[in-house]
Amino acid sequence: MKLLKKYSKNLSSANRLTIQQQSFLFTTLSDLLDMGFSIKKSLEFIQIMQKQNQEIINKIIARLNKGCDFANAIRPFISKDVFYQVHIASKHGEVISTVRTLGSVFSERQANRKKIMTLLHYPIMLLVFLIVMLIGMKILLFPELNSMGQTETVLQEKLLRAMLAVLVILICSLIILKIKKFRGKSIEYRINILCKLPIVGKIIQTYCHYYISFNLAFLVAGGLTMTKIVDYFEHFDKDSLLHQVGKNIHMALSKGGKIEDVIEKTSYLPTELNLIFNKGGTIKTISDELKTFSKIKYQNLTKQLEHLITLIQPIMFGVLGLIIVLMYLSILMPMYGSMKGIMK
Repeated sequence: MKLLKKYSKNLSSANRLTIQQQSFLFTTLSDLLDMGFSIKKSLEFIQIMQKQNQEIINKIIARLNKGCDFANAIRPFISKDVFYQVHIASKHGEVISTVRTLGSVFSERQANRKKIMTLLHYPIMLLVFLIVMLIGMKILLFPELNSMGQTETVLQEKLLRAMLAVLVILICSLIILKIKKFRGKSIEYRINILCKLPIVGKIIQTYCHYYISFNLAFLVAGGLTMTKIVDYFEHFDKDSLLHQVGKNIHMALSKGGKIEDVIEKTSYLPTELNLIFNKGGTIKTISDELKTFSKIKYQNLTKQLEHLITLIQPIMFGVLGLIIVLMYLSILMPMYGSMKGIMK
């Protein structure tokens, strides 16, 4: 049974649209919907324009023909987070604006990926060159250096290398086990840990703030109270962030707690929500404020990602510099050992 679940999960992942494909799909779809096309006609047009995705688009259209709404028709081919954004929007008549937002989100993700690959191009070439050099030294230079040294020194070096190899294997095994254990934990546990990580933690936290406020804006606009929103979230997939939000707030309320306290204590919930909801106002005012807040968070997210991208190349060059130093040490240490042997 576990094997079947794993297989179906892998199959689902394999059928998912790539970032580039989702960027094209959502951007083109929003443009066509603005022009008055229906969702089905828009997909048929996209099918003609993007022939490499014909099979997936065919499946989406087939699901629409069977009576599925757009969110459920596209569900097998996108992530859970994206599905719930489209699902909530479709329930409250905001499909076009949400699809447009998703198009810009995926376009920026694609652009950021290209920037990262461009920045990594030169360091990767250097790394490949260093690896080739290291292999050449291992085959040609190290045997000569070892022959110059005493047998005892050579044995010590071999023992040290063996110990280092064992240490590296143990560390790698520990990391793999930790990752496997981490992936088996609840979504809340994973998000809380990820939000505390250096460098990327703030980015993940900002994304959660944007994602939650973006969805709340549509639900509030639909006239749902906070209590109804919590109940609504609890019906979502157990491995989704929105389900976890609903579950946490529901548990707190059942114990006599307050929503405000849950928001204050939870790292992936923006504390600004307390200010927006507590100051009152009409449904439209609160909804507009949440939409504006989600836009601000998205802008912050974009800036944080750009800053992270600028750090990638210096970090890579730092790693390459360390490799070069270690290579020189690997040459000089045997030479130093052999000189000591000669002087004795």
